[in-house]
Amino acid sequence: MAINRRALRLLSMILISISFWSMIYQSAASAQRPSRNVNGIVSDQHQVPLKGAVVQLRNLDSDGVISYITGVDGRYSFKRLEGDSDYHIWAKLHGHRSKVKTLSIFDSGKPKTINFVISFQ
Repeated sequence: MAINRRALRLLSMILISISFWSMIYQSAASAQRPSRNVNGIVSDQHQVPLKGAVVQLRNLDSDGVISYITGVDGRYSFKRLEGDSDYHIWAKLHGHRSKVKTLSIFDSGKPKTINFVISFQ
């Protein structure tokens, strides 16, 4: 009976150790996932901020698109983007579209500012 208790105690210690180290590994792996922020202003050719412009951001790996509608100040912001993906980003308003810009995985981890100009001429 004493052998069974020892074996059971040893098995319990091994399982606890495995659980502990797997939790440590998972939290370290998730903590290392980089994320990025991008923000900016959408304006017209006269540098007037555009209210209601739609800024769209496409993840080039998943092909997913997210959108942001600017306020009266023309500002937009995307937070906590996957750091290991490239993105295309553009703005549009009333059928007019800005140039498409790229947010690369090689851009630094600091927040990136990308401003857009939509010309109505």
